[in-house]
Amino acid sequence: MYIDWTDDLSVGVAEIDQQHKRFLVIINDLYEALENKNEKIVLGDIISQLASYAMFHFMTEEKYMDEFKYEGVEIHKKEHERLRDKISEFGENYTDNPEKHAQELLHFLKDYLADHLITMDQKYVKCFKEHGLQ
Repeated sequence: MYIDWTDDLSVGVAEIDQQHKRFLVIINDLYEALENKNEKIVLGDIISQLASYAMFHFMTEEKYMDEFKYEGVEIHKKEHERLRDKISEFGENYTDNPEKHAQELLHFLKDYLADHLITMDQKYVKCFKEHGLQ
């Protein structure tokens, strides 16, 4: 396993934590593909999963941010957009060198998600909890 779920990644909202855990499964699938040297076979599928799941997850977070009038919503949405753009970029370019792009995607996702979950998402925890999400 490349990334394990730890308590510092939790936002304490079960629905969102479950979605974050799904991202870790996708990242770990990518890592496993690289370890087994079959990234050429699965990279397109992993990028597709990542793109669709990111859309689903971001809609969930942004729905609550809008509903609860979270003050950092615009900055947070821009971060979500940055990830969507990066996934799209990987989707457009991965076929020319799948191993290289798989490695780059893996490192990008690890850095992005660690930073996003530990830094950005922790900022909305108080707001979400004040509105009854658990």
